[in-house]
Amino acid sequence: MSLSKSLVLVLIIFSAPLFGQSKYTITGSVRDSNKDVLPFANLLLLKQNDSSFVKGVVSNENGNYKFDDIDQGSYIILTSMIGYQSAYSELIRVEKDLQLEIQLLDHGETLKEVIVKVDKPLYEQKIDRLVMYVENCIVSAG
Repeated sequence: MSLSKSLVLVLIIFSAPLFGQSKYTITGSVRDSNKDVLPFANLLLLKQNDSSFVKGVVSNENGNYKFDDIDQGSYIILTSMIGYQSAYSELIRVEKDLQLEIQLLDHGETLKEVIVKVDKPLYEQKIDRLVMYVENCIVSAG
């Protein structure tokens, strides 16, 4: 094989990865309805056609997120965080690097107080005795 044919063959072999499918990046921030950043929100990148999982990330302390090495295609992003309603994004067509801001809505109602009350049983079996709690007896209620 001549030197020129060998050189062409080497160039073809090493340039093949350069012509492969391109990878893209989706970046952005997660905010609430007051436009305040939401740190540590969960974001899932899902395929559009069957909602199968592609990648998952958590927003940083500034509310920013980044999906790396995304193939060209159609996706949706599911965003969730405790205290906020989970939200699906609009359909995202990835053909170039994208920047998207996601907004989460507050849950409508939060509890102010929770009271946990436990009554002792009428009888309690100890190792060496049986204890009867008279205050829980129906006869003592009258």
